[in-house]
Amino acid sequence: MFRFKRDKDKPRLRERLAKRLSRTRESLTEKLSRLALGKKTIDAELLEAIETQLLMADVGVEATQQIIDDLTARVKRKALKDPEALFKALREDMLAILKPVSQPLEIPDHIRPFIILVVGVNGSG
Repeated sequence: MFRFKRDKDKPRLRERLAKRLSRTRESLTEKLSRLALGKKTIDAELLEAIETQLLMADVGVEATQQIIDDLTARVKRKALKDPEALFKALREDMLAILKPVSQPLEIPDHIRPFIILVVGVNGSG
């Protein structure tokens, strides 16, 4: 019906969103990597620092608690012996939470405009 000219220099919504999410992902990854720097063992302090970083990255209280509980149990069973194994397990736990709900967003061509509401926490976007 209406065709609006799009500024070719302005990035598309998908590109802007991907860029912002990559900054969040890089920030979380970078902060978690710094936690393990120089650590040879896994202790309560490291697990608490991981929990803090997950919460600060808006992973969510329930998901963070589930991840930390699993990591703590694996450490107690001596299934995780060093920080490298801990971070590998952390990645596995995060992927396990995301996998059941992971699906591509398919926007039908015949529905225009297609509206997506994104609600952020405390004005974060």
